[in-house]
This record gives sequence, structure tokens and C-alpha cells, in this order.
Amino acid sequence: TYLDAARNALYEVLKTQWPRPDLVPEIRMSAGQVMQLKLSTEAGFIFSRVDGVSTVEEILSMGGLDPFTTLRALSQLLRAGVIGVQT
Repeated sequence: TYLDAARNALYEVLKTQWPRPDLVPEIRMSAGQVMQLKLSTEAGFIFSRVDGVSTVEEILSMGGLDPFTTLRALSQLLRAGVIGVQT
């Protein structure tokens, strides 16, 4: 269906934002700053999994959400400046 095709296309875009499964997201805002943001429930859940040690691959496997939703949440957090990527 059209919806499935759109979701698959968006998933491919999201994967380009996280090109390597060994990337490690790290928190860049205080808890108080994060509380002021209007994050989705999924982004809030994934935020709770970001510890500065776990890789994207590990977060994908522990998140309890499907890969599309997890990458979308990680990308939302990245765009909002809540997380960054260790270099």
C-alpha cells in the first residue's frame, strides 16, 4: 500500500542518519531541559535508554519498539539537540 511504501522510504532516510550501528548516542541536555520539550512518548522512552555507552544497535535491540519507531525517536532526539553522537 501507499502507507507501507511511505514508511519504508522514511525508514531508509532514518537509517542514513544512523549509518553505523556502533555509533553511541549521548545526552546533551539536562533532565530539566528535556522535560520542557514536547517529545513523543516513543522519544521519551528511547531517551531513557540513552546512557552514553550503548550503541545504536544495542538501543535498537533493547528498546522494545520496532526499528522504524526507534530510529524515528532517536532522530527526533538528535534534531531537538537532546542527544548527540560520540565522535
